[in-house]
Amino acid sequence: MKRLYTLVFFIFCVQVVFAQSPFFQPYFLLKKNEPVKINKILQDKTGFVWFATDRGLFKFDGIGYRRFLGFDNLPDENVTTLAQDSVGRLWVGFKNGKISIVENNSITSFEPAEGMPSQPISDILFDKEGVLWFSTLNDGVYYYINSRLYRLDDIDGMPDLFCYDIEEDASGNIWVGTDGGIAICTRKGNSVEINTVNYSSGLPDNIIKKITRRTDGKMWIATEDAGVICYDPKSKKNAPALKEKWNSGSISDFLIVDDWMWVATTKGLLSVDLSNGTSSSYSSDPTTSLYNDVEGSIWIGSKTGLQRTLGKQLQFFGMEGWSKYYRCDNRGQRRPVVIKWKVFA
Repeated sequence: MKRLYTLVFFIFCVQVVFAQSPFFQPYFLLKKNEPVKINKILQDKTGFVWFATDRGLFKFDGIGYRRFLGFDNLPDENVTTLAQDSVGRLWVGFKNGKISIVENNSITSFEPAEGMPSQPISDILFDKEGVLWFSTLNDGVYYYINSRLYRLDDIDGMPDLFCYDIEEDASGNIWVGTDGGIAICTRKGNSVEINTVNYSSGLPDNIIKKITRRTDGKMWIATEDAGVICYDPKSKKNAPALKEKWNSGSISDFLIVDDWMWVATTKGLLSVDLSNGTSSSYSSDPTTSLYNDVEGSIWIGSKTGLQRTLGKQLQFFGMEGWSKYYRCDNRGQRRPVVIKWKVFA
C-alpha cells in the first residue's frame, strides 16, 4: 500500500512539471483514410463546416460529410479558398482561376462580363460595404462593384502580382499580402489608390503570406522568413511576436485565440504564448490552414489531412505509459476529467 501511495505521489509531482500539450483528434474525409490536402476551412452562419481541398469541396454537419465534385458543377476539384457573403452564400475559389457560388447545396458559376483570370484564386473577401475582392497567384487583385469587375496590377501600383491574402483594416482599406510587400488599397468610388509597405517601410520581409486585423486596430502579418509581426498602422511601427529568431519555416496561416497564437508552417504546427513570446511545436507535418469555430475548437489542415483540438479547453500531461487529462474551466483552473481516448501519431 505504501508503494502505491508513493507511486501516486510521484505521478502527481511529475505531472506538475511536464509541459502542457493540446489533444488532437483526426478526421478522415475520404475512405481508407486517403491523404487529402486541406487548403481552407470555414464555418458558415448555420454551423456547417466547409473544407476546401485538392480532392473537392466537403461539407461537415458534425457527423458526416457531403462531398462536391465535378459532376456537382464544380469547375475544378482543386478548391483553394472559401468566403461567405452577407446573405449566407458560400463563395468558392479554385486553382484554375474560377469562382463558384454555393446556395442550398446548388452550385452556380460567377461569370462577370469582363471574364475571370486563369491563375489560382488565393483569397476571397467581402468588405464592410459588400464589395467583392479576390486575390490571385500571379494575376494581381480583383474587385467587383456595380456589376463590373476591375483588376489591379503593377500598372496600378501593385508591388507584385503574386497575392496571397486579403484583409480589411479598421478604416475600410484592403490590405493585400504579396511577394513585394503589403499593398494597401483605398477605394474611392470605382477607382483604387494603392500604397505599399515593404522593406523600405521597416518590414523585416517582403513576402507576406497572411494578414489578420485585431480588435485594437493593429495588423498581424505572417511573412516568408521572419515569422509573425505586429504592425501598427498609426505609428507605422512593427514588432515580432516571438522573442527568439524565427526558424520554423514559411507560414501558410495563423490565428490568435485569447493569448495564444496558432501558426501553420511548412515545418509543422506550433503555438506562441503571446504573454511571454515563447513557442511550442506540435507536429512536423506541413500545415496549410487553421480555423477557430464558434465552439472554440481549432481546426488544423495539412497537406495530408485534418485534425481538431480544443486547445486550452482540453489539455493533457504526457509521459510514456500514461496520460492524464484536464479541462480548463471559465476561470482557467484545470479540472480532472475521465476520457476514453486513443493516441494518433
